Amino acid sequence: MIQLPRFPKKKNVLKARLKTISPAIRNNLDHISKAFEKQGAQKKRESFFMRPSSLIVWGVVTFLVFLAKGFPTNEMMHFLLTIPSPAILISAESATYHPPLGASYRDMIITAPTNDGPVSIDLARARGSIDLVTLVSGKPRYNFDLKMYGGEFRGRLRRFYRGKVSHLKGLTIHPIDLSTTRKLTHQNLSGLMDLQTDYTWRTGMEDKGHGTLSLSIAKLVVRSLNMNGFPLPPVSFTHVHGMVRMKNGLGHIETLNADGPMAHLTGKGDVALANPYPRSIVNLDFDISLRGELSKIPLPSITGKNGAIIHLHLSGPLGSPQVTLNGIALPR
Repeated sequence: MIQLPRFPKKKNVLKARLKTISPAIRNNLDHISKAFEKQGAQKKRESFFMRPSSLIVWGVVTFLVFLAKGFPTNEMMHFLLTIPSPAILISAESATYHPPLGASYRDMIITAPTNDGPVSIDLARARGSIDLVTLVSGKPRYNFDLKMYGGEFRGRLRRFYRGKVSHLKGLTIHPIDLSTTRKLTHQNLSGLMDLQTDYTWRTGMEDKGHGTLSLSIAKLVVRSLNMNGFPLPPVSFTHVHGMVRMKNGLGHIETLNADGPMAHLTGKGDVALANPYPRSIVNLDFDISLRGELSKIPLPSITGKNGAIIHLHLSGPLGSPQVTLNGIALPR
């Protein structure tokens, strides 16, 4: 039997090289392969329009488009005119809407009823707006800016308890020129007046509120004074300051001072408000020291070493009070 020669078995080079890899590297490779096996399916990418930020932006854009195209601007401008009181009539020559919730008016006239007929206030320009955030809270705030009689008055009106309580707060940014108010006051005055108000009242009971009213007047001149039909010389004051504190419709004068080259005045007293306001009851006392030409006027019961002294007392309805001069009642 012929025996065939044996050839050596060819070695697998790849397996031989794998066997030479260190056990530490093989363990690392095993861990990596197992990690890929445990990894789940990749999370589906979120759509751009489903992101919260995108939804907010989309909502804001939609709201702005609504304000520009579909908002009832005429109704809003009319609503701002009816906010103060149903009994007060407000008209304007022209109006312009300001988004989101505002309007401005030109040549506005505010008319209020009184016993002596309607009283009108002329405004060159008025602007009002509503704060959106306050509407959500249920306590709406209406901001206003009024240009009238050469001055500017700015403030806000807030409503509480579903409109049952109102709060008005404002002050003059530029003083009011009293020389332009003759049609309103029926007096020949001049001077620059600053006002500041802080007043709270229940709806329908405007004359029973509480708060403060303060005013100051620079370079006041009164040219329409008379006594028993005889005109008096103009009275000028360098500065006038007064403050009235209201509580349940009763006003108490805490401060009233006026000083000038022809007179010095101090006052005190009370005012009981009524509606309409000319029916308000006043009880006021004024002490006036006359100087200059005024001190030479012969008046009853005047005594004083440093000039004429006048004590003036006003009592009764605000529209037609009884005036007493140094204890002597003057004819109305």
